[in-house]
Amino acid sequence: MKWIVSAKYADGTEIEKSFPYREGGIYSKEEQRQYELECWILDQHEDCIWYSVSLVPLEEG
Repeated sequence: MKWIVSAKYADGTEIEKSFPYREGGIYSKEEQRQYELECWILDQHEDCIWYSVSLVPLEEG
């Protein structure tokens, strides 16, 4: 698993970054990490118009 954080900003800037998953399936830790990542993406640039924080499986192969 990994976290994917994406955002679009009013001036056309787009950010997408992945972060390692370290929460071990513990829901309360996942909730806290999601909140931290939301704060991180909102602090990266002014005038966020859209963002997403997703937990996705690692690609195999």
